[in-house]
Amino acid sequence: MEQGLPAVKGFIQQVVEAIAAAIGIEVMVFDLNRNIVAGTGETRVQVGHRFNKGSLTGRVLEHGQPLVARTPGQSLECMSCSRYGTCSRYIVAAFPITVKEKVLGSFCLVAINNQQKDIILANEDGLLRFLERMCLLIASAISERQIQQELNIMLNKYDNVVNSVHEGIISTDYVGNVIHLNRSAINLLGIDNEEIIGKQLTKLFPEFPDIKTFTKHKSTEIEISYSLKKKKKRYFLAVVVPVLTGENGNIQGITISFRNLSEVQSYATKLVGYGKYSFDDILGDSQCVLEVKSKLRRAALTDATILIRGESGTGKELFAHAVHNYSRRSQGPFVAINCSAIPESLLESELFGYEEGAFTGARKGGKPGKFELARGGTLFLDEIGDMPLHLQSKLLRVLENHSIERVGGTDTIPIDVRIIAATNRNLEEMIDKYEFRSDLYYRLSVIPVVIPPLRERKEDIFILIKYFLEKYCNKLDRECQILDECARERLYRYPWYGNVRELQNAIEYAISMSEPGQTILLEHLPQSLLAYHDELVNDVELSGDEAKGKGLKDNREPTTRLRAMEIEAIREALKKFGTTTEGKEKAAQFLGISLATLYRRLKDNEIIS
Repeated sequence: MEQGLPAVKGFIQQVVEAIAAAIGIEVMVFDLNRNIVAGTGETRVQVGHRFNKGSLTGRVLEHGQPLVARTPGQSLECMSCSRYGTCSRYIVAAFPITVKEKVLGSFCLVAINNQQKDIILANEDGLLRFLERMCLLIASAISERQIQQELNIMLNKYDNVVNSVHEGIISTDYVGNVIHLNRSAINLLGIDNEEIIGKQLTKLFPEFPDIKTFTKHKSTEIEISYSLKKKKKRYFLAVVVPVLTGENGNIQGITISFRNLSEVQSYATKLVGYGKYSFDDILGDSQCVLEVKSKLRRAALTDATILIRGESGTGKELFAHAVHNYSRRSQGPFVAINCSAIPESLLESELFGYEEGAFTGARKGGKPGKFELARGGTLFLDEIGDMPLHLQSKLLRVLENHSIERVGGTDTIPIDVRIIAATNRNLEEMIDKYEFRSDLYYRLSVIPVVIPPLRERKEDIFILIKYFLEKYCNKLDRECQILDECARERLYRYPWYGNVRELQNAIEYAISMSEPGQTILLEHLPQSLLAYHDELVNDVELSGDEAKGKGLKDNREPTTRLRAMEIEAIREALKKFGTTTEGKEKAAQFLGISLATLYRRLKDNEIIS
């Protein structure tokens, strides 16, 4: 990047030509290295050449003082010049060009004949003042150019910073026309820069409020929706709107920053959690589902403890989220903990928190537990049937006293939390076996709710299938696929031991195994569904005439046969994936059940030691 006089040499050349034409004297301008930057007449051809160090202009550049040589080549000022005694100039007047007290060059009037010499001598003082003003003009142009260059550098740095942030950023003028947007905004919104620059912000966001409605000197946080036309998707954006005001206090524009709301919520969930689902997100038109939703809506309006029961995969946590969002606590946190997924030794500190030094490895300053994190909101205790007995008694005291003590602490901490518990275990049977406290059971089941298994609400299966097809095709950026009649019939008749979760996994599997746009066939369904059908056919054949002719008869009850088939499916999955922890995780996923449920099935049926 050119600096100093060379940066404005085009402007200087225009100035010297105008001066030469006005006063009839040749003009030369030198930079700090004695190079001729601009010239007129015969000196113009010398632009770019360098004068010797001992020249008159060299002395002006060195000392920063104006000089006049009335007899160039013979004057004392010219004795150091290599052209001393041979110089063809008649008179030379040189004046330094300075910017911020730093010499950057010199401006010279040069007489190349007696007529021009007479003009200079007749008005020497006036021409020197004129030279000074011309030097100030050039210095001003240089300063302006430097300021512009510094501004450009600053703008480039700003651009780099703005384009490096993850948030989308859009700036508008005082009437709402877009004047700038960063790279993240372009990527998030799927648009080109030219599509929106100069256009109203409401073209992007039709529901965006009028600029005049925003409060001066304050940032506003809003949530708006945006439709990504290229992919036919609808997003929700979390937007922060700071207002820009002028010296008179009038709004000059706004700069909005935004992120996809799902990212914001994902980050918030890691910190505390929130209620992600409402009752509208719970799919199903069956009478039993509608009754459950109606009952939980009424329960949500109270702070009574709720016990949600149901098989694995029925969506118990989904209902818990819906209760939270329908309650007066909806603006508070929703904190969930799975009592079976956390080792017994850690569960107490996870629930109640701990003080510094409570145990080896305890964090300095201690750590709040789930009860404290859920203050003002809802705490969801999933798999409550797997909570150890000693913690059951501690939980009972919390429900009775509405206060906790951290592990290793003595202070009583009051809590304001609504408890929702869930289990797929038979708590009554566990009470008989002294595995679950009866007093805690009654405290938890103030409002008991049973979520029906999917096989008892067959009319909801196709509603769920349609939803999962759209969800996973959209996730893979595919057009929505359909099922052929045989596959639909097989899905409808399957008993769905893993309930909605297993159906969800089956649809995702089928889409993954099929080609984009292809109709989903039987061959694309999970092996467990096909194996069930084959077993069912064998049962029917064995109970037919051929079986009777062979003296064979299956006297097992239907539920016993289903249990046997379930055991066989688990055996096959373990055979396929292995009995390591990782293998069991894959087997559970393959079967459409949780890992905790798989461990219970293994224990209950003594499948492996």
